Amino acid sequence: MPPVTAETADDVVATCKRRISELEQEINQIRNSHKQSNADSGSLLIAGRCIRRLVSLTDRVEDLVNEADRRACMDDPEAQYTEESDRLFSAHQRLLYWQPSLGKDVFKELNRGADSARGDDAASLKPIVIHWLMEAYPNAASGLEFGMKHGRGFNHDVTGRLLCPVDYNWNDATHRAAILDSHPDFLVTSDSWPAFLYEGETYDPKDPRKGLFKNLLLLKAFKHIFTSPSSALKTGAESEHTTLSKRQCKLDECRTRSDLRFALSSCGSWRIADGDFNYHCFYNNVVSFFECSETAEDKKFTQDLLFWWNRKVFGRANMSVYRPRNASKMSVSMSLSKGHGV
Repeated sequence: MPPVTAETADDVVATCKRRISELEQEINQIRNSHKQSNADSGSLLIAGRCIRRLVSLTDRVEDLVNEADRRACMDDPEAQYTEESDRLFSAHQRLLYWQPSLGKDVFKELNRGADSARGDDAASLKPIVIHWLMEAYPNAASGLEFGMKHGRGFNHDVTGRLLCPVDYNWNDATHRAAILDSHPDFLVTSDSWPAFLYEGETYDPKDPRKGLFKNLLLLKAFKHIFTSPSSALKTGAESEHTTLSKRQCKLDECRTRSDLRFALSSCGSWRIADGDFNYHCFYNNVVSFFECSETAEDKKFTQDLLFWWNRKVFGRANMSVYRPRNASKMSVSMSLSKGHGV
């Protein structure tokens, strides 16, 4: 055992002091977070105490807000309202008068919850997406780490292929080099759909909607976030027991695409712009695809796609979208109608 010198002892003491200082800082941070949490809940409680005295004796706050929201969404400025509606709206106005900061406090809490949920989803997908890739590409996914992101994105062939805009050819070495070099002709932006949105990562320029939003990895990500992690393992078959508060895949899918892209990327922390790629624009493009159908053909394509998603996620028995059929042309109606009797 080497002798303990004065210099060695000083090093040990210095290390201990640093560690003590770090622990004290951690304790203070925990205390401050608890104080902030208590202060936030206390401020809302104090704000609520005035409601029964100055606003309304019995009405629930959500009823006041709902009435104000309903009027804000009305297109007719000359609409007639009932006495009860006018009373609720008047109470909402008094609420804002006596507590002008109430809306800001609520918005602050809602935004904090929204950002927290996004962070939780990103953290949840970060390791599991590598597990899915290793299952799908057992010989090609080596080098991807569950807890690290610096080796993902265009730094790895598998994730790079999935993130590559379908307008470029990842198999072309010239294209790959240009993408990595951020060449002006090969920028990765939200103007192009990434390959992971397409079934089998296959894009047909003659039919750009073929297979769009039917990728297996995308389906796994949705089920992992919105149903349960275990349900993501059953994407090969239509689940009969998947549950969700509202059994319908609509805007939830749009957010899943952004979450999955972030999980595949090399970006270590969430930000709206990842290089030339803008997540805000990407999300809006997906929403527009589903909500801005103009022609009957476009609307049918969207309905068919949502039908496919509901069936894949919730199974035949639990899906929420029921396709109404023209019963008048079915055998029962035809046999009961006049002129078809025996």
